[in-house]
Amino acid sequence: IGGKFQPEAHLSIAVGDGRNWQTALENNCDFIVQNEWDEQNENTSLRPTVCNSLAYMRIWRYFSSIAKKIPNQPLPGDDDSIPPFGLSARKVLTYGERLQLQLLHVPTEKWDKDYEVEVRLVDENDKERFRSGRIKFSAGEFKLERIWLASENFGESRALIPQVKVFCDGNVRDFD
Repeated sequence: IGGKFQPEAHLSIAVGDGRNWQTALENNCDFIVQNEWDEQNENTSLRPTVCNSLAYMRIWRYFSSIAKKIPNQPLPGDDDSIPPFGLSARKVLTYGERLQLQLLHVPTEKWDKDYEVEVRLVDENDKERFRSGRIKFSAGEFKLERIWLASENFGESRALIPQVKVFCDGNVRDFD
């Protein structure tokens, strides 16, 4: 939730699915309060985890840099030879729920190339269960792309392992 303090007690509220920072900045809000501090089950915890690493820290840092009017720098230890991209999904899914894959590009001052990604899901036997088409990301544009999949399509799989191909400047890199 974000708001702009006004003495006449009006509040400009920004709530949404990752768009709250952008809305708060567009409305010149004076403060922002994060409402999901520790949602481990939904993989939206602010603290670093194995599943989401530093995704939320990157988002906060990016929008904070816009608010402060300073360049967004990569986090210490980031590899500048790969795009500032992340893939996240819930760790556990119940049959009948939709699986959501979130692909996130958070611009940094050091990365200036457009690129594409392709996502595959393989099961515990390395059988391909899903392959996306190529998804384009622009270097300077914050972008969250969601892929929704029916869990019923994976009922016989005990695990789904994501694999990502990154296409940039005629090169292909595999991450799994």
